[in-house]
Amino acid sequence: MRCKTAEHYISLKLDHELKPKQETKLRQHLESCISCKALHQDYARMQTGLQQLPVPECPPQLHHLVMSNLPKRNRNAELRRFRLSLAAASLSIVLSIGAGTLVGLKGYESTDMLNDYAAEEVIDQPLFGENSLMVVSYDD
Repeated sequence: MRCKTAEHYISLKLDHELKPKQETKLRQHLESCISCKALHQDYARMQTGLQQLPVPECPPQLHHLVMSNLPKRNRNAELRRFRLSLAAASLSIVLSIGAGTLVGLKGYESTDMLNDYAAEEVIDQPLFGENSLMVVSYDD
């Protein structure tokens, strides 16, 4: 195990988040590496010292002080931003429908061709699924 990995494992061990398999590897490394063993002892002493510090008391109005110093929300600006995005979305939908219509109409040479195609009746082609429903008669 590398010392960098061992340092990470030491932190996890002190936080009680190290898996048993990793703890075994760390223990083996600490037996052979003097610098990591010293680092482990330093971290353990630091953690013990921090746990012995008294918990500071916060003033009861701290929450109010923090919340009052936050920047105020500008509802008018939010409403303008929403309306602008709604207008942009509506405009893009209208433009895409218009462009699609123009592209569809330009696909035909003239509107007469479009009318001719709509007036044609296609009788010869079977519809979807008709092939499987055809009755086959065998002459005896």
